[in-house]
Amino acid sequence: MKPGFTLKIKTLSIIFCVIIFYVFLAELISRLTIYISSKDKNTFFYGLNKNIEIEIVDLSDLKFNINNIDVENTKKIAKKSRETSALNKSIIWAFGASLTYGYSCGDSSSSWPRELENLNNNFEIKNFGFPSIYSDDSIKILRHNLKKNQNNLPKYIIWAHRDEEKKPIYYGLKRNKSKIKKNFSFKNNNNNKYFLLTINETLKSNLTFYMVMNHIIEKIKKRNNIQQNKVILTSDISEKDYLIAAENYSINTIEANTLIKNYGIENFLIVSLFDETQTDASTQSMFINIFNNEVEKISRDYNNIKVIDTSKYLTQDNKKEIKSYFCSNENKHFNLKGNELIAKIINNFIESN
Repeated sequence: MKPGFTLKIKTLSIIFCVIIFYVFLAELISRLTIYISSKDKNTFFYGLNKNIEIEIVDLSDLKFNINNIDVENTKKIAKKSRETSALNKSIIWAFGASLTYGYSCGDSSSSWPRELENLNNNFEIKNFGFPSIYSDDSIKILRHNLKKNQNNLPKYIIWAHRDEEKKPIYYGLKRNKSKIKKNFSFKNNNNNKYFLLTINETLKSNLTFYMVMNHIIEKIKKRNNIQQNKVILTSDISEKDYLIAAENYSINTIEANTLIKNYGIENFLIVSLFDETQTDASTQSMFINIFNNEVEKISRDYNNIKVIDTSKYLTQDNKKEIKSYFCSNENKHFNLKGNELIAKIINNFIESN
């Protein structure tokens, strides 16, 4: 064997050993950090025990969910919940994206959870809504706060997701990738990218440091409006794609419902927030029709889940002045008047059911 070739082999071996060492060190530091934050020893079994999931709730505050899927699916976590606050008010947790988070129109704005609390003195509402998140995010937030607030659980969960549920079409399936066997249209035409996505998911499901770094990169891309996959954005979105996105929402919603029932919470309200295009059912987009069909199916299968489609409660006068419920410079986010109307609709529904 030539001396030069032997030297190259030794050099490559050293480089490989150094890489392995730093990967091991990064993984050890990552797991120790998550363990110190969560106090859950299952952190060290992540990747080895496929029933163990680690979800990043908020990296800036070091909030993680360590989920043992097998345990959570086979026994009740809490038999009883405290459904009233110290002031004897009914506690409500609201989940959604920017339409739930509110405050999009400056001074002439609010949020419908805030207006619902103002309207009904018997409600104490925690608003977990946040811009750009969807049910993949909310299920993690829900689980984290159920564990954290076992002595002060809500009476009602309000699940106000819809428009952002199309995100898996653009960014790919995340937490339900193994549960949904169908592929989005773009994958059929780009096997190389699909292969890379598969490797990416495999690394995330076994290495905590890679999962954390991936999360940081995703956040940076989202904050700077950098799209992750140009192929997806330039291809036509098919009905099949919408069906997969709706199925992803359905899985998350059913899981959320199962989770809250384990904590003794029975009242699950799915709220669909109206927009300017929904004043006439014939003008609804394909996705909204598919999404609404999925929601109806969920409500039929689970008796404790009630649906509040706010568009169905709009009067003729409401429809005539529909633009007055949104920010003046756009027709997506609600102003104070719009949030007050939504709060009124939800309050009337709760009071009458």
